[in-house]
Order: sequence, then C-alpha cells, then structure tokens
Amino acid sequence: MAILLCHTSALEPWNDARQALFESRLARLTASQGWALTWVQNVEWLDFCADFIPEALNPSRRVLGNRIIPAEVIKLRNAAQTACRGQLATVQCDGFTALNQHHLIAFMLTVNGVVYSIRAYDTSGEPKNTENLLRRIREVLQIVDKDWAVTVVAVTSDCSGESRAARAALVQEHPELVAPDCYAHQIELVVRNYFGTNAPMFSATKQADELIKWLRSRTYLLALLRDIQTSMPGFKGQPKTVIRGVVTRWTSHYLAYRRLLELQPALQLLAFDQRLFDSGTAESHAKSREMVPVIQNGLFWHSLTRIKRHLEPLAIATNTTQSNNCRLDKVVITFGSLFRFFDSLPDPEEELVKDAVLRSLEMRWGKADQDVFIAAVLLNPFLKVAPFHRVSQIFSTAAIYSLLERLWKRFYPALPIPPSFYDTVTAYLRESGEFSGLSITREAMMNAAREKNESPDPVRVWKDIIIYDADLTRYPLHRLAIHILSICPTSANCERLFSILGLIMTKLRNRLGHETLMNLAELLLHLRDEHVRRNVKARLRRHFGDQAAKQSQAESSTSGGGSSSIQSDNSEVPLTAMEALLASFSDVDMESADEDLPDAARFPSQLKATLRELLDFANPFWQNRTAATSTSTLEEELALWEILDMDADGDEVTAADARLDDLADVILNT
Repeated sequence: MAILLCHTSALEPWNDARQALFESRLARLTASQGWALTWVQNVEWLDFCADFIPEALNPSRRVLGNRIIPAEVIKLRNAAQTACRGQLATVQCDGFTALNQHHLIAFMLTVNGVVYSIRAYDTSGEPKNTENLLRRIREVLQIVDKDWAVTVVAVTSDCSGESRAARAALVQEHPELVAPDCYAHQIELVVRNYFGTNAPMFSATKQADELIKWLRSRTYLLALLRDIQTSMPGFKGQPKTVIRGVVTRWTSHYLAYRRLLELQPALQLLAFDQRLFDSGTAESHAKSREMVPVIQNGLFWHSLTRIKRHLEPLAIATNTTQSNNCRLDKVVITFGSLFRFFDSLPDPEEELVKDAVLRSLEMRWGKADQDVFIAAVLLNPFLKVAPFHRVSQIFSTAAIYSLLERLWKRFYPALPIPPSFYDTVTAYLRESGEFSGLSITREAMMNAAREKNESPDPVRVWKDIIIYDADLTRYPLHRLAIHILSICPTSANCERLFSILGLIMTKLRNRLGHETLMNLAELLLHLRDEHVRRNVKARLRRHFGDQAAKQSQAESSTSGGGSSSIQSDNSEVPLTAMEALLASFSDVDMESADEDLPDAARFPSQLKATLRELLDFANPFWQNRTAATSTSTLEEELALWEILDMDADGDEVTAADARLDDLADVILNT
C-alpha cells in the first residue's frame, strides 16, 4: 500500500502554529511508540525532515524531554480538568515497585467512565503504613478539589491491611465518602481461593500447560495442526492457533484452555497422524510420545472442560470489575451471578471448589459497605428490587426509605431531608407520578443498548427524566441516585498506568528521571484511551512476538507493597504455569487481605446480610439474566490473542530475543 507524503510547505506556510503542532506530534509519537528520546537525533530521521519538512525545527533530546513532552502533558491535563469541572469523581490508588527499585503510589481519577492520572509519589524511603498512605490520600483530595474542581464521592484501593485501614480511617474523618475495596482485586482473590483448593481435577492444568508448550515449541506441529483443521469437513474461515497463557493475565489461561478444548477434535486427529514423527530429533520425538497419551486421555479432557466451565464466570467477573464503567450495583450482580453458578454445581467432585468460592464470596461481601451497595441496586432503574428476596423486611417501602434517608444524611449532612422525599421514593418504587413514564424510558434505552451490545446506563435514565440541565437540588432522589451510581469500585486503572510505566522503563533502560518517566506514562495513558475511542483495535493487525517470553512481563507486574517478580525458589525446578499464576494473582498478602478489621475501623453501614439472605435466585431476574455484554469483552480478549499468536512460528524464544510492539501492547493489552 503506497503512502502519499506531501510537502507541507506546498499546502500552507510554515509558521509558529505549524511548528507547535509538529512538536506536539513528536511528543505523542515518542510516547505511543515507546521510543528513547534520542530518536529525534537519529540520522535517518534528520534526513527525512530535510527531505520532506525542511522548515521544521527538529528538537534535541533534551528539549523534547524537558520542554515539549511536559508542555503536551500540561495541555492534556488542562483539557481534562476543564472537562471534569463540577463532576462527580472516584479517586483510586495503588502501589508499584518499579524496575529501578523505587516504590511509587499512583492516584487516578475516574469521571463518567473516563480515567485521568492525578499524581504518582515516590515513597521508597517511607514506611509502608496506614498513616503515610492516609496523608497522601488527604493531599490528593486537596489537589482534585483545588485543581480539578470535582466532587469526590469515593476513594478505592486494594484491600491490603494498610490500604483498607487508611480508607476506613478516611471515612471516619469524612463519612460522606464511600471507600470500597477494589473489586477487580477481590475477584482475583476469589480465583486464588478457587485454585487454592488443590482439587484433583487441577492436575489437568499441568498437562494442558505441557501440551500447549509442546505444540508451540515446533513449527512443524503447528503446521500439521493447521493442515488437519483445514481438511476437516465443514471447515470455514481460518485455522485456530494455540494460545499460551501469560502469568500476569490469569484470564489468558482461561482463554488458552478454552482454545485447547476447541482444538480437541483436530488434536485427536494429530495424535494418530502418520506424519507426526516425520520431522524432529530423538528428543522431540520422545516428547511427542509423552504428549500423545495426554491427547487420547478422556479424563484429561473431562477435567479441562470442568475447569474451563468454572473459570468462565470468573473471567467475566474480572472483565466487569476492572472496567472503567464498573459500578457498585454491578459488583452486587457479579457476586450474585458467581454465587448462583457455583452454588448450583451438581457434581460431588466439585464440592471442594464450590464451598471455597461460596465462602470467599460471602467473606468479601461481608466486608462491604452494604448500605451503599444495596442502594445502588435499588436506585438502578433497570434493577430496583428484582434481584432481592422481596418478602424480606429489608425491602419494604418503609425500610428502603429508611436506607435512602440514612444515606442522604451521610452524604449531605448540611442539607435537611426534603419533606417530599418519602413520596418521591414511593413514586419511584411504584413507577407512579413523576416516574409514570419510567418503563417507557427504560425500555427504549435497553433496546438502544442491546443494538450496541452494551449495558444501559442508569445514570442517563435519572438525568433524562428531569428537565434538561436542571438543578439537581430540586430533585433530591435523582441527586442521591446519580451520586451513588457514579462510584467506581476498582483501582485496576492504576495497574494500567504501572504497565505503561514498566514498558517505558524497560525501553529506556531507566535512564530518565522520575518526572520525565511519569510525563511519558501520563501521555501514553491518554493516547491509549484516545486510540481505543478511535477504534485502533480494529485497524491494528500486525505480527507481534511471543508475549509470554517478554522479559519485562513479570517485572512490570510487581505492583503493590509485597509482590515480586515470579520466580522459583529452586532454579532447577521451574514453576508450572499454574503455580506461577497462583503466585502472581495479587499484590495483596492473602492473610492481611482476608483479615477482618477491628470494629472501630469498620465502614458505617447498618445493613449486614449474607448474599444468600439478600438474593433470591429463584425469581425470574436470575433465570433470565444474560452475560452477553460481559462475554463480548472476553471475545475481544480472545481476538487479541488471535492477533498476538497468529502465524506464530512456534520456536521457543528467550527473553532477550522477544520483541513486542509497545503501542500494540498498551492499546490491546491493558
């Protein structure tokens, strides 16, 4: 495909504005490609400029890093602050140990489903305790109040001891704030509890890992597998590739096992193919003879099918809770969906994992600020009381009013309860009076969302059933609903920033100062979101190296206070993929994460009920529930791995040999 390069001076005169745009593009290109700052002094680039844009003043490395990139970041930050002014926001924080052995605490801001970087502190020389983290949170709250002019409704982080204690102390100081755990981390801990049972069926994961490694280690095997697929009756499209799981992304293991099951018919034909031993060495032939019985073992496929079936709802839950659009009501429904699935497992052989997951879910729900979570479901016009036991006294009209009144006093202590509040709550629950058209609005939004394979936005419903741009003080229930439904209970956005920072530091080999690194990371985070909005995923189809061999993979995932690179205690006995996976699941120490806080540090919720007590799995809501939109994100992730692994040559590569396009990694893989 030819690319037309036009001489810019032939289009318009070069002036200060064109030079400024040129420098802005250089900054964005540097960040998006992960290039070292010295690229602007590369001879080939200088020759390119001389041939096509001779009027441009090409900056030095120092000017690019010290003036142009910081100026671009300031410009983007100013635009972000303007867009956020007057909005409701959630502050998120998490910790990260960088490749240069500096420990950073990053703070992000989520407003209307869009994430912004606030600040990152180097806390390497500070004790990792509750007091220091609380001090940083207070400072960030002052920054977002002064510079961003937003109303912070929540602060969230992982559930490590000091993080949760700091948030609990913050709520003691500011009861108007909600301080949920990061529920992406909570689902990780549920997954870890699932695998921690050491159920007999998990022996299939080791065999599956060995099978995947064997298949991908030889180009000849992959070629045979492609040939077998294309020759199978009814074949259409392209042959499927073998996916290798990545330690730092546990959902990739689910996708790898799912793909292996999809390839089962072709693999069973491969096991009997006479060409299997036509190529290779004596050592590779021995490995093939070891793998053939695995392929032919029906119990292996049975166990792998069972594991895949268990992991699918957990993978959907992960995608839901790490989304920028995650809300409190989504967490409740996600926990309910997981509880219902595992509670209904019929096989006695699954009793071990069933009990482990149900206990894990109840324990994590038991620590939640249940008042706010339950209110979020009730105030979602698409849910209301549908998921709950309606005969429970908790969900009588009087009890619901009492809950919402309690939250009003908590969030707006200086404002008296409006006299009409009870009547408004009653009208909403019964869909009468001012809410008489709610069912029509709800149906229209559900149909529109269904067309886009999205979830309908409950906040939009509340905004659409009042006078356009009206003062929300005149609509107390609407104001409370929008407040609660604007809370984003995840800090996964900080992990994305850390991934980006890890890529930059790996590429530049730690030669840049902290401020320059953070500027590049913030700029790259903005570009990632911009590229996703412009649908770069659909247009980016390049061949990448094997991501699993990327040297920085484990290093860039060492976020939080206690995590380290994944490695075996005995270099002669490497970890299996699943063992490494279990070691990498969370940056939170399991004992501190699951340890309850003293009574004085609890959150101010008055409701305390189990999931089994709250949710009525016999009612039509749960029977008709579909995870289509959440499943679509898994399909996108599978498509990602299809891109990453398509036409893979199968040769094992070392970390030093691995290459991965940084822009694609950031856009597609975070």
